[in-house]
Amino acid sequence: MQESDWGESVPPKRRIPGWVWWVGGGGCLLALLLAGVLAFFVFGLARQIGDPERAWAEVAEVLPHDERPAGWEANGASVMGIETYVVTGPDGLGFLLQAFPSGEPLEALFDPQSGQNQGAFGVGGIEEAELGTLELQGRAVRCLRFRMPATQGGHFALRLDLSGGPHEPHALVQLTGTAEETRVVDEHAREALAPFELWRGR
Repeated sequence: MQESDWGESVPPKRRIPGWVWWVGGGGCLLALLLAGVLAFFVFGLARQIGDPERAWAEVAEVLPHDERPAGWEANGASVMGIETYVVTGPDGLGFLLQAFPSGEPLEALFDPQSGQNQGAFGVGGIEEAELGTLELQGRAVRCLRFRMPATQGGHFALRLDLSGGPHEPHALVQLTGTAEETRVVDEHAREALAPFELWRGR
């Protein structure tokens, strides 16, 4: 036996390969990080939705008003740059308000043949779509009348283009009626938007 053999020790054989710790441990760490980011996002979103002052400040960018209309509520949040708010008032009045960072998604929502309106693989798209105009506070507004897909109740809806303003928001308001109504009544839209000065600064 050589003298050098006495000085060398044989390392014990590992029962678990090293790559398992990197892959398994790294996977768990990644999952924990993703869960933390998701929790932070959901918590932040919940705080936004629960903050009516913030909601009304954003609503005012599209629907100017001096005082908050009595009996009205606004809830919503900004998700990936898209402001989405549900504004509800007395006597069943209410609408969905959305503001976009650019005009492209808005134009798509007013195009009956766009992918957004056709649903996934042609399923779940809007029906009986009809482009037109509606006079609101002395100005003709582009609108899209349609029926919601059957999976969403088949209600009739009216989408109004309210773009423009001090910050040039690309925005729309959508009102939804019932499945029995032939169309959302024009007067319903005028009544719902009456508390707001639509064309202030435009």
